[in-house]
Amino acid sequence: MTKATKDSSPNKAAQRALYQMQADLCASLAHPVRLEILDMLFQGDCTGSDLTQALGIPKANVSQHISILRDAGIVVTRRNGVQIEVSLAVPEVREACGLVKKALAQKIAADNARTLEQQALITQMLNTGKKKQTKEHA
Repeated sequence: MTKATKDSSPNKAAQRALYQMQADLCASLAHPVRLEILDMLFQGDCTGSDLTQALGIPKANVSQHISILRDAGIVVTRRNGVQIEVSLAVPEVREACGLVKKALAQKIAADNARTLEQQALITQMLNTGKKKQTKEHA
């Protein structure tokens, strides 16, 4: 069987289910506030009040973001008196976020290098044009 041939085996169904789970997990991370919450949790457990104060957004919004992360299985919550404590359920998420940041840093560096090369080329072209104009007027 070639790679292009459709595989309907139970293994393929399990693989597709895993892809869906991965997509759902990534979707739960796809918001800057949730990433900021995770960054805070990488430093240690936080209360809902801590997160609300640090993020500067309404408590209801923080609760919604925590709920999404909890439903994805990324964080766990527990009540401590009147406070809700939030902690990481999957410590590997820290490593995954770090790898994404590293990839972004490399992309930014490559983009900046291309921009500098383009700027140098434009400057060179402008300087060449000025030299030609100077020679023509001389």
